[in-house]
Amino acid sequence: MVATEDGWVCPNCDYNQKWAHSVDGEGMIDPYDVWDTLTYEQKLCATRVVFDKIGEHMTEGGTYRYLIYDRLGFDYDAYSFLYPEGLGISNMICDWQEYTRKKKRREG
Repeated sequence: MVATEDGWVCPNCDYNQKWAHSVDGEGMIDPYDVWDTLTYEQKLCATRVVFDKIGEHMTEGGTYRYLIYDRLGFDYDAYSFLYPEGLGISNMICDWQEYTRKKKRREG
């Protein structure tokens, strides 16, 4: 993909992508400002849902993109907004899954 004034253009076909991930989350609300407006119960429920989704990811596997787009239901703007922490969590899960597979093979 090549960046142009008309969007990202593929040099090998006629594909033209009009959107791009924000590098720094520009224009996004501060997540801590939102968190501070939540009640205790809302924080508890939000955390429970996220933990459930991470638990599913641990059990079923998947990429960082799968975690944020499919499991959590976000749009493309979430990629950079949740990066690098979300990618780190997803990668730790992949590392844990690989460790678990190797351990099971060693134990027979």
